[in-house]
Amino acid sequence: MPCQEDGALHQFMMADPARQVQMLRAWRLPEAVAVVVVNACANQCFFCAQPGTISVRPDDITPWARIEAQLGGPRPPEVTRLMIGGNEPTLHPEFERLMAGAAPAGFTEIDLMTSGMALADEANLTRWIGQGLSSVAVPLYAADAALHDEITGAVCFDTITAGLDAAHA
Repeated sequence: MPCQEDGALHQFMMADPARQVQMLRAWRLPEAVAVVVVNACANQCFFCAQPGTISVRPDDITPWARIEAQLGGPRPPEVTRLMIGGNEPTLHPEFERLMAGAAPAGFTEIDLMTSGMALADEANLTRWIGQGLSSVAVPLYAADAALHDEITGAVCFDTITAGLDAAHA
C-alpha cells in the first residue's frame, strides 16, 4: 500500500503515546497523543483519491484495539491533548466510541483534523464539544465553492462552511 508520509511522520503515526510525545518535543511542537485512523474518505480529491484513501479494504480499517491502545497507552500525566486525524475520522466506524473514551482516558483537549462535513450536523457538533472537542483543522481548497467542490470531487463547500460557522459559534 502506498505511503504518502515520509518515514519520520509514518513512525510518529504508528508510535505509542509516550514515543509520540518524545517526537513532538524533539520537533518543538505541542505535546499530544495522536490517533490516526484509516478508513474510506467520502471525498475524492484529485491529489489524494487512490486505493487506501477512497476505498479501504475492511482488514485495513484501523481496529478498535489500536485506537484503545493510543487512548490508554503510557504517556506523561501532563499530556492531556489528543489529536485525531486520518482519511476522514468522523466516518470511522469507531469514531463515536473514540470521542466518548477520550475524557475517561484523561484527555481534556481534542483536536480534530476533518473534512468538516460532519460539523454541520448540530447534534454531532454539540456532542463532540461536550466530549472535549476544542479545535478543528478543516481544509478549504478554494474560496470559490465551485472550485473547492471540483478539487474535492464532491459537492461539499456549503456544508463545510456551515459546519465551520457552527463550530466557531
